[in-house]
Amino acid sequence: MKSCLALLTQDFPYSWELILIDSQSQDTTNKKIAMLFKKSEKHCHVINIKKHSFNHGSTRNKAISSANGDIICLITQDAIPRDKSWLYELTKPLLMDANVSASFGRHVIHKNHPKILSKYLDHHFDFMNSKKVRKIDNKIKYENDIHLRQFLHFFSNNNSAIRKSVWMKNPFPKVNFGEDQIWAKKILELDGVIVYCDKAVVMHSHNYSLQDTFRRSKTEKEYYYKYFGYNLSISKLNFISTTTKLIVSDLCWLYKSKHLNLREILCTLIVNIGTQAARVAL
Repeated sequence: MKSCLALLTQDFPYSWELILIDSQSQDTTNKKIAMLFKKSEKHCHVINIKKHSFNHGSTRNKAISSANGDIICLITQDAIPRDKSWLYELTKPLLMDANVSASFGRHVIHKNHPKILSKYLDHHFDFMNSKKVRKIDNKIKYENDIHLRQFLHFFSNNNSAIRKSVWMKNPFPKVNFGEDQIWAKKILELDGVIVYCDKAVVMHSHNYSLQDTFRRSKTEKEYYYKYFGYNLSISKLNFISTTTKLIVSDLCWLYKSKHLNLREILCTLIVNIGTQAARVAL
């Protein structure tokens, strides 16, 4: 609901529509959204699917196939545009250059989430911002440099825009996790261009429990190995040393930023222990 309200306040000079995927929601949110868009005279189309049939790749493909425009913006229900310029900033690279296949933007934490999460997100997207235009300039280096490949094919459908004409030839893979990065890697290897938009910002973060952090990290570990061949496993000995170093680093950051309190410390322990424990090789 908050995401839709933020969409309706966007300063954008072109016409646009909203396509909403509903996997058997039990509340009245969709009716409220429909009323909001009716009052604004913006078109809102709801596609209903069975909850058990939800799939990150095929569900997005279903929504995109019904879209009228050639520039498709993708956002999830838990990602909220931070300001009125989000839509313009995200689509600008595709509007200005027909050679751009896709774009993606920055994530920041939700206002009520622990501040330590901003350290992780800011570090990641500051790194993404070090190279805004992403393409394969040197195929030999790309093939031999794992870190370069990981950097270039990072892409997030929580906050992205793609060109429909490109998607029609290369739809998202039918996977339950990480369809965005698999797709981005394929587009780059087909000589496509992806642009990082640092000013296209959404509030999107997760304050997971220890159990959920472990499960999410285990899923990521298995995903990266299955689809990219990246082995994120660590030994039990490395688990102790790596986790300790990361926790100390985070506590120092919290102290310097004047956010050192019990809630922040607990979040730090959960993130680092849960993430690294999921990577321990069995």
